[in-house]
Amino acid sequence: MIKAGDVVSSANGTPITSDGSETALGNLVVGVKHQLYNNKWVISGQLNVEANTGNYFEASGLRSGYDTFTLSPKLNIGRGYDNFFVQASTGVDIRFNGYSSNFRASAEAGVKPIKRLWLIGFLDFSTSFENGDVILPEANLATGLYLNDQEYVAYGIKAIVEITEKFGVLANYTSAISGTNVPKRAVIGGGVYHKF
Repeated sequence: MIKAGDVVSSANGTPITSDGSETALGNLVVGVKHQLYNNKWVISGQLNVEANTGNYFEASGLRSGYDTFTLSPKLNIGRGYDNFFVQASTGVDIRFNGYSSNFRASAEAGVKPIKRLWLIGFLDFSTSFENGDVILPEANLATGLYLNDQEYVAYGIKAIVEITEKFGVLANYTSAISGTNVPKRAVIGGGVYHKF
């Protein structure tokens, strides 16, 4: 769900965007992960394919996803203990349709202070290769959604409550230390999960 509030105008006063509210799919992601090594430390390779399923709304300048497909090969490493874990990953997002690709890295650590509660802290880093030449509409540039050459250093916390062995809830808070062409607000999220 995305919303545009104040109308953005050009230097001569002509409106570039209109206010609006849209509900649309973002870029759907499908991935596979394969374990490469497992002896205390676990190493796995991963490949995600991000489909070009986002929408662009010309009048408001709102965009719900990148106008491209993305291939994301990654390498993951981690280790778990009874009440503690650490993990990290690194890889690239290879984008098409004139968008720049980028390098990504992340790390997180979690602790289980009491039964059925996980507290997790994480860092996420992305830097653009600046190898794209996509020309986005002026209205899209004004709203700032899914722009080219996005970069950031983000941090956050998550809490996971295991209600049963197969069902639970989670909440997270994410903010950034720095960012280029990304939203300038913290994100608060939540979810429900079920283990099959």
